[in-house]
Amino acid sequence: MRNEIKKGVLLFSISILAFTSLLAQADIIQKEKAVSGIGFSAGQDAFFPPKNEDRNFTFGIGIGVGGAWVNNKFNPFSWPLKALHFYPKKLFIKGESSEFHYFQTSLKAYTPDNILADTVVKNDRPYSSIWYFSFGKKSISKDQKIMVQSDFRIGILGVHMAREAQTWFHQKEREAKERDEPYDPLGWHNQISNGGELTGAYRLTVGFDPIKNINPNFFQITPKIEMSLGYQTYLGTSAALRIGILNSPWWSFHSNPMEYGNTYIKRKDKWFEVYGFLNVSARYVFYDALLQGQFKSSRHTLSESDIRPLQAWVESGLVFRLGAFDTWAALNITTPSNRVVKRDHYWLSLTGHFYF
Repeated sequence: MRNEIKKGVLLFSISILAFTSLLAQADIIQKEKAVSGIGFSAGQDAFFPPKNEDRNFTFGIGIGVGGAWVNNKFNPFSWPLKALHFYPKKLFIKGESSEFHYFQTSLKAYTPDNILADTVVKNDRPYSSIWYFSFGKKSISKDQKIMVQSDFRIGILGVHMAREAQTWFHQKEREAKERDEPYDPLGWHNQISNGGELTGAYRLTVGFDPIKNINPNFFQITPKIEMSLGYQTYLGTSAALRIGILNSPWWSFHSNPMEYGNTYIKRKDKWFEVYGFLNVSARYVFYDALLQGQFKSSRHTLSESDIRPLQAWVESGLVFRLGAFDTWAALNITTPSNRVVKRDHYWLSLTGHFYF
């Protein structure tokens, strides 16, 4: 009997050691590849027919590439990114950390409700657009409970590409549906910084994992705080919830890759994911060049008193990942950004990522 008890204790001890070893392996963060993946994103109110109103945020398209190449010394943008990231990382992460990087370029366009008017629509938001290049760096603490993300971007306000892209899309939609709408936008020459103006911004995001040891393969909740200085200056906070079959770390996910970039983590032994997510965020906005303009003279801008400083954003979607590819669809809802018009805005964003 004693021998059987000893054998049982021995087997139990071996099982515990093996299980602990597996957990330790799961916590190991793999080394970042030189080029880790590529992603494509698009956002449109036309993707969500019940609220296809063609106003406010009218469309966005983006391409992202991840990998250690962003941090290469021969990339001139790696130097300001390193400098901007150094002290925030030192403040929030003590000791060793793992680093991941991404590049994102996106074109975003915003219009008033009346796009048939070729004059300034004074009782609405101005036309505005931005084409930016974003370089990002994420630091993950050794215990994977804290994430610090820096995003350094340069961009151009008032680009003509926005007018051309929206006009092309409307023409294709008219041809496909054989009708007179949607009309071509006629007021893009009134956009903020029309013809182009250089701009830039730095954004810091800090995320926490309060439930790391509570079944992270099924349920994750991630609170974050963030601040942005530049063409959009604000303080913000958010909370993201993921529920489903989860095989990617909490710090690799963001509900809006077009805006925040993507962290490309490929796990050969964990190649399948399917989950739903909900992200709720709030910002206190101090300045927004896409509404107020910048240094260049513009035909139509809003004053500081026209801006609604407190703004909210809700994103809800589904993600499916199989092997080296994932795809997702997300419904976005935002509260009014200004006091000139009181309307919420809805659009659908679609994303696809390929992992190398």
